[in-house]
Order: sequence, then C-alpha cells, then structure tokens
Amino acid sequence: MLELVGVSISGAVRDRLNRVTLTVRPGEVLGLVGPSGAGKSTALAVMAGALTCERGRVTLDGREVSKQPGRLRACAGWVGDEAIGPGEVAVKDWLRLWGRLDGLASAGLSDRVAQAITRFALGPIAHVPVSQISRVERNRVRCARLWVRQPRLYLLDAADDALDMGAERALVGAVRAATGAGASVVLALTREALGVAVCDRVIALESGAVAAEIARADGDFAARVAAGCRGAQA
Repeated sequence: MLELVGVSISGAVRDRLNRVTLTVRPGEVLGLVGPSGAGKSTALAVMAGALTCERGRVTLDGREVSKQPGRLRACAGWVGDEAIGPGEVAVKDWLRLWGRLDGLASAGLSDRVAQAITRFALGPIAHVPVSQISRVERNRVRCARLWVRQPRLYLLDAADDALDMGAERALVGAVRAATGAGASVVLALTREALGVAVCDRVIALESGAVAAEIARADGDFAARVAAGCRGAQA
C-alpha cells in the first residue's frame, strides 16, 4: 500500500501540491482527475520517486520512504504524457530498450515485449520507427512500456489522451489484468469516460489540493467524476 500524507510541493502554480493525502491500495485502480494544472502529474511524480515532498510524508507498505525515492522507483513504473526516447528506432526495439533501462533481465524480455505488442495491438507497427507513427499509436506504445516492465505500481499520466475505441478497450483489459495479478494502477485522467469504465476510486484535485474522493460504491459516481474533471465540486 502506498500513502501520501499531507504532501506539499511548492513551485509553479501548475506543479504545486498542497497537503495532499491519498492512499493507493493493492489491486485497485485509482483515478486522478482535475483541470489542467490541478496537480495530477506532480502527484504521480511523487509516487514514482521522481519528486521529493517538501512537507508531509510518503509511506510504502507502512514504512516511510519520503527520503528514499529509490524504494519507490524500484516498485513503481511511471510514464509521462509522451513516448520519450529515440524516435529513429522501431517500436519493438524501443520497447526492448526501455525494458533494459527499466532494469529487466535479458532472459524473458523478448517474451514480455511480444506480449505487450499483442495486448496493445501494435503488431502492424512493430517494425515502424516511433517517429513515424501517429499520436494514437504513440499512446499505445507508451502504455505498452509499462506492461513490459510489469511493476507493482503502474503510474500512467494522461492515460486517456488520444485514445481511440480500440486503444481504450486494450488499456481497460490491460489494467484489469494488472490488478488481477495484484498490482495497483493509478491513472491521471482528463475526461470521465475511462475513469467511469475502470476506476474503483477517483481523487479529484483542484489547485494542488484534494477536492473530493469518489468511490464507485457512492451514488452518482459518473456524474461526480465528470464534475471532478471539470474542476467543479464533485
């Protein structure tokens, strides 16, 4: 279990967090919603060990790791809103490269890449350079990178960006497979559709602070998630 307790980060307005408290439970899908600049990407960066909180604490399995970002990086897989890396390499080789950079052993890496390519329907573009594929296809590729690594904690920024219907179905299936295996998934979202489809809980952020926590069991789940995406009171 991962917890952020009273986490604050100063800086540019869009990068701030203000005493954010949230919990990511084993085997669940947590959504982060809110308007642009609400703090979704910053919260993911803290969970990934890429940013250190100035106030508050981060705990992993009950142990404080606020000053030990390496422990978070060891269990969390995080991808931002772009498929970064060398654009001249083919999709298949790009995934293999990131698998190695993520610390995966060579043994079994080809199988993981093949499985991710199948899961996200990347076969037709597997040998096409990343720089030559469409935005929708790049979004599938960056998702596939996480499923090559298979971390305990999946962190996906702009999870619903440039998703066509096929890509959304693939992502929903991949998320359910990951949580079925005991992993946790956190999705930063801009629209309500994916959150309503797959999230167990949703945290609405506004100006770097938690505005609401919305559980699927609560009434009006879809309407409250939609309100949270707009920045209205959820």
